[in-house]
Amino acid sequence: MIAQDILLEFLKLGRVEFGGFLFGVTISGALALQGGTLNARNMLVLLATAVLTNILGFIHNDICDAEIDGSAADLSGRPLVSGTITKRAATGMVLACIVTSIICVRLNSTGTWPLAILITSIILGLLYNQWSKRLPGSDLLFAASTALMCLLGAALVSQGSIGTGPAWNLVWTVVAIQFMDHILFNAGATLKDVRNDRKTSAVTMATFSGVTVDEDDTLHVSRRFRAYIVGLKLGSLSLLFASPLWTGIHFDPLQLGFLTVIAIASICLTAHAVSMTRYDRPEFGRRWVQQEAM
Repeated sequence: MIAQDILLEFLKLGRVEFGGFLFGVTISGALALQGGTLNARNMLVLLATAVLTNILGFIHNDICDAEIDGSAADLSGRPLVSGTITKRAATGMVLACIVTSIICVRLNSTGTWPLAILITSIILGLLYNQWSKRLPGSDLLFAASTALMCLLGAALVSQGSIGTGPAWNLVWTVVAIQFMDHILFNAGATLKDVRNDRKTSAVTMATFSGVTVDEDDTLHVSRRFRAYIVGLKLGSLSLLFASPLWTGIHFDPLQLGFLTVIAIASICLTAHAVSMTRYDRPEFGRRWVQQEAM
């Protein structure tokens, strides 16, 4: 393979296009603390850190799931499954991203909190990748890892410290919402892999909750799974609407009306995504990204 092809395979392996989602999480903590303004340097540091941790997370996940992914026909094009990238090369890329992200944070802050938060987030993410197909509660590890990236954003723009007070109360609220939303997102995302996970005896929230797929692609989503997903969404939104009680922020009628419309739409999209009766992996992925974007 020529250098350009190898680079494209690494970009595919690292799902660089999803770095924007993690950047959104990371910057949300910073914006909550700074009141909606960030300088260019902080923006670039947060972007670089989010993209690097996104890449290392996806690559390590593919390393851990290579054998399981190999049994699914629609995943045969993934670089580690097809063999265009070796596990050794992928592991090297993971290590390089870890080191580079640590350097990036360290150069921007001499405080201990940002580095400690980043390293903890990375460790939790790696543990999730190891246990994601063995332990249904592993979604908590993924959510904690992601929520810590939100806290990292705030810690970086506060010159390496974390604290309390009205501004920090808002940060902690955003971190908590990110935590709940990413338990929801990751637990719900197990639905798209349920056929292959059943075949390989993997244990995820979907398989643990009794979700099954028939030979004719009929999808049976259990009531327990639906209740769990919708309950997480309602919990997250409840936290958002109750946040003025401890953050000092007040919604005017227009803002409250707008948030209510968004909340209702978000609930409907979530319920719609887990109401599929025919197993269609790409279609579910599309629906789930829609509700996450909302």
